[in-house]
Amino acid sequence: MLALPPVFGLPNLLPPTLAWSYRGRSSSPEAPLSNPPHVVTVADAVPPSELKLAPLQAMTLTPIPGASHVDLRGAEATPAGTLRSFAGADVVEIHAHGFVDLKRSDASLIALSPEANGHFALNAREIADLKLPKAPLVILAACHAAYVAPYRHEPWGLPHAFLLAGARAVIASPETISDAEAGGFFRAVEQRILAGTDPAIALRDERVRQLARDPKSWTGAVLLFD
Repeated sequence: MLALPPVFGLPNLLPPTLAWSYRGRSSSPEAPLSNPPHVVTVADAVPPSELKLAPLQAMTLTPIPGASHVDLRGAEATPAGTLRSFAGADVVEIHAHGFVDLKRSDASLIALSPEANGHFALNAREIADLKLPKAPLVILAACHAAYVAPYRHEPWGLPHAFLLAGARAVIASPETISDAEAGGFFRAVEQRILAGTDPAIALRDERVRQLARDPKSWTGAVLLFD
């Protein structure tokens, strides 16, 4: 879907049975995802206690057959360490708290473990400055990760920043997601895509499967940006 702000990034604009996405890239990636892929997973970060964020469940994901995996967890899951890990990734997965604080940033933030200088919030400006040569698939398993800043001149937010950096597609939700269900849902979508399914179809099929069990499932608001 081609859409301008403030429509770009709104959920539930089309029926959940349709395979659709928000078009944010100016061109398609030249190369397909590597097979087997190199997967970077960021999880179990420990953000500052003053944020008063509820602890997330420890993330246990079924390994993707044949893939090489790099996991950043706990104290290693800092913004700087996370950004460095993206360089050779075919798939980036971030399982963390997402939040909106307009005093800190005009887009949503991802709460990671603090660095020595106290910096803990991964933000869109840092991401947009990256170069992602392998055009990774990016999965943001964090609440409000697809929140779009209230601008009318550009759809500024984490998904758009990843696309500017070179990501081939970003999957995220502008709303609250289920901590207990997010890991399994996003990994299922990811495995469909790595098996060769078009990302929009992969997300649609997994979304329909979840909505058949629970018509009010949070998965109905999960969006694809490409």
